[in-house]
Amino acid sequence: MDNQSDMVEHCSYCERQKLLDMLNEALLLIDACNYTVTFMNKKARVMYGYPNEEVKRLHVTDIDCNSAEAIIYGLELVKVDVNSSRIFTSSHRHKNGRIFKVQVSVNFIKFHGSETFVAIIRDMNPYLRLKEDVVKAERIQRKFLPPDIDNEWTLMKSIYQPHGHISGDLYGYKWYKDDPILFGYIIDVMGHGIATALQTATLRVLFQQVSEMNIPLNEKLAWLNRNAAPYFVEDSFAAAICFELDFSKQRLSCSASGINHFIISNSGKKKIVTIPGPFLGISEKVSFDTYEQNVKSGDYIFFFSDGLSGQIPDSSGSVAANFESEYWKLARLSASGVCVDDATAMCFYIK
Repeated sequence: MDNQSDMVEHCSYCERQKLLDMLNEALLLIDACNYTVTFMNKKARVMYGYPNEEVKRLHVTDIDCNSAEAIIYGLELVKVDVNSSRIFTSSHRHKNGRIFKVQVSVNFIKFHGSETFVAIIRDMNPYLRLKEDVVKAERIQRKFLPPDIDNEWTLMKSIYQPHGHISGDLYGYKWYKDDPILFGYIIDVMGHGIATALQTATLRVLFQQVSEMNIPLNEKLAWLNRNAAPYFVEDSFAAAICFELDFSKQRLSCSASGINHFIISNSGKKKIVTIPGPFLGISEKVSFDTYEQNVKSGDYIFFFSDGLSGQIPDSSGSVAANFESEYWKLARLSASGVCVDDATAMCFYIK
């Protein structure tokens, strides 16, 4: 009878081990008395490189790079509150000697009558590599940004404050060869991830191409909308605003596609200008308007992405403050953390 009970218990134990082997997380069972490894599931055996027959000869110090005293102290802390787990990062060792970063989550339980630590192990190296890639992508994005301008016609000071590491915003400009005419744009692609960055880079190339075309500004935006459509996946879109500043004629022209507002100080009065225009990528068969405005020395114009537009109060008709104070007010706002999206601006002062 006892033999039959032992057989049933053994079969039950084996079935539990099979279930643990099905987990997609690396799991270790550690004896809470002598700190030896009593079980590694399949995921853990692959992670550490040990075959099943070698697992029970392992001590925690064989896989954890910390001192024995530090490892045991950390495990014993889990016994203090048996209802909670302890989560920490560490460096673990593969059988071949390779060291890798891990996140460990440990619980203390009774397993088949034995006091046992249950450790879930997550290899952090893929996450660390991804983080490194994201930081590199951020640096590359910033290299796309042109320098600020200070010449005989205008002063342009920029603001670029990504909400995360990778921004969906981008801005740029191009001077025409023969005349003092500046073509500029701000792009705001929905999202913040790698795919968003790729779409933003694609739109930048298209803006550079369309800047060479001798067609009206609103037709440039229509061309860009048609040619950008293949690069938008389902349910994605972008907002943009593009403009031309003709300094010889002292004339501003502007077309909008989703970024429908900008600020202008003209003749000492400040106003918010609204231009209709649908988002890019929604439909290929849309048209865009062109707004035109005379400008003169002392005027300033602020173009900005949606991350800032929701934070700027409507002060149309008020007396304009000087350019520098208005710029720094906007810069402080973008850096304050109140913006829930990427914050980008191109701020022009007409000389």
